[in-house]
Amino acid sequence: MGCELTRLADIRVAAAGVRDLLGSVTVRPLRALVANTGIPR
Repeated sequence: MGCELTRLADIRVAAAGVRDLLGSVTVRPLRALVANTGIPR
């Protein structure tokens, strides 16, 4: 699931999508979350 991390509205939409997927029987229960913001320093 993609998400533009510089836009709060996009983050909220992605979070709602993840909640919907996890609440359905479409995917197995989540055991881990791997996130990478990709922000260079």
